[in-house]
Amino acid sequence: MQILGEAGVPCSTTHSTYDLFHNPHFDEREFIQDIDHPEWGPIRLLGWAPKMSKSNVPMTAAPLLAEHTREVLCDDLGIEGEEFARLESEGIVSSR
Repeated sequence: MQILGEAGVPCSTTHSTYDLFHNPHFDEREFIQDIDHPEWGPIRLLGWAPKMSKSNVPMTAAPLLAEHTREVLCDDLGIEGEEFARLESEGIVSSR
C-alpha cells in the first residue's frame, strides 16, 4: 500500500468480513450496527460507510415475509376489508 501510494497509484485495502467486524476504527465510527430482529434477536450488521454531518441512514431489520401485506393492499392499493379477507382465505395473500 505504501509503495503504491507513494508512486501515485490509486489503491485501497480489501477487508475480509472478519476484518470489518473486528476493526476498532469501524467500531468507533459506528459502522457496525446492532439491530434487533423480531425472530433472530440481536444481530450485528455492517452499516452505511459514508458518514455525512447532515445525513443519517438508520438501520432497521428487514421486514418479515408478509409483514406489510395488509398495509400495502388495503392502504396503498385500496382493497377493501372483505376483498382482502377473501384473498387471504383463498391463499392468494398472507398477512401472517
